[in-house]
Formats: sequence, structure tokens, C-alpha cells
Amino acid sequence: MENEKQELIDNARNLLEQVNNYRHQAAAIDEKVENRSENYVPLDNLPYGEELIRTKDFPEQLEEVINTLDNCSTSKEALKDAQELIEYVEETLSECTDLPSSNDDEF
Repeated sequence: MENEKQELIDNARNLLEQVNNYRHQAAAIDEKVENRSENYVPLDNLPYGEELIRTKDFPEQLEEVINTLDNCSTSKEALKDAQELIEYVEETLSECTDLPSSNDDEF
């Protein structure tokens, strides 16, 4: 069970890094779009507006799972909950619009 716990912690930390990176880049792109407009830009017109809304709670949720598991919680329920959250975040992130390559000045 300790190996499973450590694997979940590692997966959650890696996923947290991915989510934070995605959100940071997506927010920067949306900000560029907003700055180009003199008027209010509706959420639907932002390239990553919906994605930022869908993923806004993920960093906090992943940190909570990491902390729960780090604090010696090895109950089957805690491990199951952690695995379900990780799978949900991975699935949601995979459905989000891909970020442009770093060389892409599309926005």
C-alpha cells in the first residue's frame, strides 16, 4: 500500500505541475487577447476562457490530495479518492484545447 500511496503522490505532483503550466500559459494568451481589445471580451471569445474555468479548482484539489496522502493517510478510501481525482483531472485536461507551440504567435 505504501508503494501505491507514493505512486499516487508522485502522479498528483506531476499532474499539478502540468495543470499549473497549462493554466499559466492559457491565462497569458487570454490576457494578450484581452489587451488587444478596447472593449470587454466575453469568455466565449477568449481562446482558453472555458478551459481556465474548467481547471480553476484543480491546483487546490491536487494539493489537498497530496497533503492528505503525505500525512500518512493510507486508507483504501483515501487512495481510491486520490486515484479518482487524478483520473478526472487527467481526462479533463486531455479534453482542453491544446496550447500553441512556443514558436507560435497565433495570439
